[in-house]
Amino acid sequence: MGCLHITFLSFIYAAMSKLTKSMCWDLVVIKTDTLNGVGAAIYRKPTSNDCYNNRPQNEPPLCKESDDPNAAWYFHLSHGIRITFCSSTITPSRVFIIAWVENVYKLKLNMEKSELIKAM
Repeated sequence: MGCLHITFLSFIYAAMSKLTKSMCWDLVVIKTDTLNGVGAAIYRKPTSNDCYNNRPQNEPPLCKESDDPNAAWYFHLSHGIRITFCSSTITPSRVFIIAWVENVYKLKLNMEKSELIKAM
């Protein structure tokens, strides 16, 4: 690896470290594959909003409070960090997930019953 390439990678890593720190992400691990030399850094998002509230600058900005943190489809993208959703409020997207999990559980029970009937 040339000196210019290593300097460029150091610059990118420094910029990414600054960005992830401002987003309150914690570095979990950095791994490099021994076979091909490809590396990856794994980060963890915060579990509470304390870090967001204590940042000296609101950069990158937080999303608007009116944004649905559970929205996954058919919404306009906006720039900003989504706060950690700590509420137990039932939103339409959460209702869908709850119904889906209940249906999977019912299907499992039905499959188990049919296997018992076949065994008789």
